[in-house]
Amino acid sequence: MRWVLLIGVVGLVSVLIGRESLAADDKPANLSPQFANYVRTYFEQKDKNKDGFLDRDELAKAFRGPKAKPVGDPPMKGLGKSDDENSEDKDSEKPAPSKPSAKGKTAKPKPTMPEDEFLKTWDADGDVKISLSEFERWGEVFEKEMKEMQNYQQQLQRNWQQQMQNAMQRMWRRR
Repeated sequence: MRWVLLIGVVGLVSVLIGRESLAADDKPANLSPQFANYVRTYFEQKDKNKDGFLDRDELAKAFRGPKAKPVGDPPMKGLGKSDDENSEDKDSEKPAPSKPSAKGKTAKPKPTMPEDEFLKTWDADGDVKISLSEFERWGEVFEKEMKEMQNYQQQLQRNWQQQMQNAMQRMWRRR
């Protein structure tokens, strides 16, 4: 149960950090057996239509709750198209100028949804859905970050214990 909560909290952090170890090849992710099993199980639970991919709708529900729906267009226009199709769309992909509001101020851009950030970062083949291998690559980075955080917490604990021990020794010497 703790892992499910951690995926929501730390998962967004790993999305924002980037593709640290993501590669477009089919190299298997380097996960510990216990965490690999957890990642696969979580993937299978969130893949509601059992097609072997997490689409935007399934990712929205995973990140924001069971009633969440994707907002707006997919994160990267042109995903899943050939290079020829992408080259034709380059002129049409220019961002539209911001329209001033009634008060003359420029409207704020819409906030980016976590599922779209996740897709931008981890969708290696550009098909606007996450395969199990892409999800496992995310799991590899996530597991590494979790271990780093645990090591950092342990180091903080050791430092705190050492400081307390030194303070107690100084206090006893004064008596």
